[in-house]
Amino acid sequence: PNTENLIPSENTIKFEANLNELYNVIDRVSLLTQIKEKNIVQLEMKKDKLIITSNSPEIGKSEEIMTIKNLTNNDIKISFSAKYMLEALKTFTTEKIILLLNGEIKPIIIKETESGNLVQLILPIKTY
Repeated sequence: PNTENLIPSENTIKFEANLNELYNVIDRVSLLTQIKEKNIVQLEMKKDKLIITSNSPEIGKSEEIMTIKNLTNNDIKISFSAKYMLEALKTFTTEKIILLLNGEIKPIIIKETESGNLVQLILPIKTY
């Protein structure tokens, strides 16, 4: 199938993060999500901070903040499956990765910082 249109050529939001730190933060925050099949986590970017949260009505809210390198100075809030994000992050071997976004309902693109040969695509989950 033609996959060229899945990855946009321009991105409005771009940031660099430490791979292991991002993986560990998402893994810890996702422990509180009630339904493991959905495992919804929210990512909010504000300047050079990444706020990752999950919410379970019965258990409570989990939130962690990590420092990132914001390459576009745009903010965003997007939800996704922690399970799928963790699986995608496992495929990378570099220390740093780049995440590219174009809005709250557009896919999250993850690339290596050095070669850029490996690309992962994560679809967001619409939350209300």
